[in-house]
Amino acid sequence: MQELLPGDGRYYETIYSLAAKAAHVPGAICEIGTRLGGSLKEIIDGTLSEGVANKNVICIDPYGGIDYLHAEHKLWNYDYNNDMRNTAWKNVYTYIEGKPINVVLMCMEDTEFFNRYQDGVPFYQAGKEVVNQYSMVFFDGPHDSTALMGEVTFFAPRSVPGTIFLFDDIWNYHHDVVHRAVIASGFEQVAVAHEDFTRAAYVRV
Repeated sequence: MQELLPGDGRYYETIYSLAAKAAHVPGAICEIGTRLGGSLKEIIDGTLSEGVANKNVICIDPYGGIDYLHAEHKLWNYDYNNDMRNTAWKNVYTYIEGKPINVVLMCMEDTEFFNRYQDGVPFYQAGKEVVNQYSMVFFDGPHDSTALMGEVTFFAPRSVPGTIFLFDDIWNYHHDVVHRAVIASGFEQVAVAHEDFTRAAYVRV
């Protein structure tokens, strides 16, 4: 039987374990680059494993078959189109039906999100709450140091002690530049449970 939310990477237990750690940290979890939802499934499962109810999760992905910064200054096109979006969104909401988690899918680029939600994202759960803090950010969208610096610039001031930053595919871009910026923003690098050479994780101290 085909998995409802398939992934395209390895070591997904890293995402699960870090989401579990972030579950009790105030703020929303944000994933940049959702694709078919494999990593989102780990975020959901890791959060729910801690018994935390109604955690807000934001997923940002434009789909639309547009060009994609898959490596440093290199635009590629993987045809992450709107058919993929429709399949992913259907499967995400099927997966979370009946589960105590609040997932919001946003079909837009990261820069568009930054422009529109500088003052926070409204969530509705027995009332309205505008959230402008983040307990975890999974950076799996553009793999380009300039783009990632823009993402760090947005999320670092909206972090709190315990916030986790997780970067994917770090060998595709100049991660050393991003690493220095994250450390300068009050984070320290943390080890994961096994040798995960594709990702780098940090926690706000």
